[in-house]
Amino acid sequence: MKPSHYGCFGLLIAEASILAAKISYHKSSCFFPQHIIQQGAAYIFAGGVLFTITVSTGIFTIQTLALPAVIFALFIIFFGIGLVIPNSLSHALKPYQTTAGTAGSLFGGCYYCLIAGFTWAMSAFHNGTAFPLPLYIALLGLILIYSAQMIRPRKAIEE
Repeated sequence: MKPSHYGCFGLLIAEASILAAKISYHKSSCFFPQHIIQQGAAYIFAGGVLFTITVSTGIFTIQTLALPAVIFALFIIFFGIGLVIPNSLSHALKPYQTTAGTAGSLFGGCYYCLIAGFTWAMSAFHNGTAFPLPLYIALLGLILIYSAQMIRPRKAIEE
């Protein structure tokens, strides 16, 4: 793959994140954060399934038309991530507003430890093909959907 293609992937991820931030901002006035998190989880799962289907067809190479499908799937995945992470953090940090800097640092450190752990787990499934990654993303999306269902509205907890 040409170096310029990697730059395009970076722009794609940035655009997905910017779009998710805009949509999340507009939805935050109408919906609870857990609703937006559930929607983001559904996007991650859908992108993972599309990514899995594209790779499982066996036609995925840089020179084929499957590349736009993979790019679209990655856009959906990163769009979902852009909905989930800010809403999760704002929901989690709300009780710690007086110590937001320290709490944010601790949550950020835990977040990167989780990323490292999930990356390590992915390395255990890697078999030299592109197939394990989309399956892993779809599985994590499914787990995220289930986990997002367990989030309770803060008002219900406080009552």
